[in-house]
Amino acid sequence: LLGHADVLALSCDITKKESVEAALVQVEAAWGEAPHGLVNCAALDSPPGAGAEENGPFEHYPESSFDQVMEVNVKGTFLMCQAFGAA
Repeated sequence: LLGHADVLALSCDITKKESVEAALVQVEAAWGEAPHGLVNCAALDSPPGAGAEENGPFEHYPESSFDQVMEVNVKGTFLMCQAFGAA
């Protein structure tokens, strides 16, 4: 089991490479080394604050909402794996 000293909470915009890299620097500074594992669990099914109409039939799902979902779910995972994997 992890103790409280084994957990570090950071704020990071996973869709921005600079933010991901800054988070990695903070982890390395706090722990003195790169992390040994990464759990990617950020995801969207629709953008935050989306109205009920965006959660209706897929055929009417807005393209702009789809772009935001892909930005977080795919690009965010890619950027996190790329930065933390290289470390």
